[in-house]
Amino acid sequence: MIKEYVILDNLLRRHLSKEKRAFLNAELVKMNTKEQDRDKDGKFLPLCQNGTTDVYQEVANKTGVSRRTVALDCEYVEEIQNHPELKGKKQSVVLREIKKEKDKKRIEEEAPNKRLNG
Repeated sequence: MIKEYVILDNLLRRHLSKEKRAFLNAELVKMNTKEQDRDKDGKFLPLCQNGTTDVYQEVANKTGVSRRTVALDCEYVEEIQNHPELKGKKQSVVLREIKKEKDKKRIEEEAPNKRLNG
């Protein structure tokens, strides 16, 4: 509870970079998540401790940002942990690079199937 207060207090101040804000939003999501599951794309489907299903919205309400911002922050932090070489780059750049990488892999996987079926 104290840790959550300190994080919220720091998020409401303006001295943090976007990257640091993203990491703190992701930390709040972890703290407010009871159990995590993944959907078919490998993204987290967090369940709140209070029984609601949208922890992103709960964190967004506490921090004064949109639900989309919290979700993108969590995705960014997860990608930075998976690809440390991207640390220090802007959130939009990291997410765009990862999306391109995933699209490239998907196209490569679909190409042999199209040749066999076509």
